[in-house]
Amino acid sequence: MRQPRYAIGIDLGTTNSVLAYLDLKNPRRGPQVLPIPQWESADSHAPFDLLPSFLCALTPTEQADGFNGADGPPASA
Repeated sequence: MRQPRYAIGIDLGTTNSVLAYLDLKNPRRGPQVLPIPQWESADSHAPFDLLPSFLCALTPTEQADGFNGADGPPASA
């Protein structure tokens, strides 16, 4: 049986979750957090170290009004 290349750790927290790994061929580098691509808005995404442990799904009305879930309601509300 082949030896594994990576050791992984998953923290499934109540607020955030994190994925980390250790390259077993280069352990001196130490554990590394794996950034996870996530939506920042309806139009863009970016990698973040923390993944929220919950889901905020916008309604079609919220999307049409420009509500992105992070900044609170749009100024017109």
